[in-house]
Amino acid sequence: MQDTPKVPAQTTAQSPTVPADIPIQQPKITPQNRLPADLTPIGAADDPQVSFIVLENSTTDFKLDFDEFGKENLKIEEVVTFRVRNGDVVTFTTGMNTYSQDGQEPVKNIPLILGWETEVGEVSINVAAGAEVFNRLAPQPTFKVGAKTSLFGQVLVSGEVEHGPYKFNTTTLENDISYWRIRPSVFWQIDSKTTFFGLLQAGFFSDGNQEIQSFSRLERKIGPFSVAANVFTWNFAEDLEAESGYFSPLGFLLYNAEVGWKGKIFDPLTCQFAASIGNQVVNGGKSTGRGLQAKCTASLAENVELDFGYVLTNIISSGSGASNSHIFSGQLRIDF
Repeated sequence: MQDTPKVPAQTTAQSPTVPADIPIQQPKITPQNRLPADLTPIGAADDPQVSFIVLENSTTDFKLDFDEFGKENLKIEEVVTFRVRNGDVVTFTTGMNTYSQDGQEPVKNIPLILGWETEVGEVSINVAAGAEVFNRLAPQPTFKVGAKTSLFGQVLVSGEVEHGPYKFNTTTLENDISYWRIRPSVFWQIDSKTTFFGLLQAGFFSDGNQEIQSFSRLERKIGPFSVAANVFTWNFAEDLEAESGYFSPLGFLLYNAEVGWKGKIFDPLTCQFAASIGNQVVNGGKSTGRGLQAKCTASLAENVELDFGYVLTNIISSGSGASNSHIFSGQLRIDF
């Protein structure tokens, strides 16, 4: 099997280079967080003394996302990961999410999602399906299937198809907006200090709208520092924000430069900081787009890590115009 390129995990829950609700992230693979099928210990799949399935780790995510227009989304989700005797991975996701807007009754959401990941030759395949349960709305199905593989030991190619309710805000949930999204991406480890990430996303919404997104990032590390250039585009067939409740610009272009630093503050605390500035062009109107982010990781024990971070950005994510969006995030990881 080819070596998987060493892909850094996303530096924060959300980069300030794109609007806070956009699910564009670099791959969370370091290199691949599972045991490839061809590296399964000889005989383990048939050895009755080896447990059929074991608890491997749990991850608890926290994210509070709010802006000056009264939108507030709170996400608390738990992912429990099990490893099957043949090397496959099974995950279960649940939690309690709350979506709030001024003048509207909040919507509470409990995801119930079962996932499975395996390898076929040199291709890693993952499937997840389940239901999104709401306190005052009908349950909605959710589904995702994806695949990834490495090329030449330096390029990671991946793609996924996803369907589910559009959890943008209270209004999109009350309007029963759902989507299908097709998302191919590529990560290229150009050399030990230079990487490129590119993503294209096509979306099809239940109200008849369609979207095309693209995101490109070129990053270079210089000791503890990093510099990056980002370009993001987002185009909808129709602007249906007034009817359906979600930001749907006919034309959105964002380009910026980003400078970051990562280092150990003291043992066992490692932090990283980044700032970006550039221009955003929304439906023909141009303005400055800027963002700040910080994230720290604390090793609480040999098998326990805690992340906590903050993002501040003025990147437009509402037809009402520019505003400051804030994101507080955290993640607790426990290995068993």
